[in-house]
Amino acid sequence: MDTTTLDLEYQVIRNKPIAKFRYKGTHSKPVRRTVLITGLEQNVITGYEVREGNELRDAEDEVIKSFTKDAILDLERFAASADVCW
Repeated sequence: MDTTTLDLEYQVIRNKPIAKFRYKGTHSKPVRRTVLITGLEQNVITGYEVREGNELRDAEDEVIKSFTKDAILDLERFAASADVCW
């Protein structure tokens, strides 16, 4: 996906902008997520959620969500894909 042609409200980070992970939120089982990262903090990742389970979205739909470190089940894989050390 070429993020330079998207008309987004928030700027997507340039270095490894896509994170893929399984997330255990309030639902009964972990759900696969794919996120275009707009911000990384010590315990939170924020970005455009383009995949939630089997549902795919366009980034232009502007679904911004935040995910906490504690609920990301495959944290090692996420850290490798997003170049983040938590």
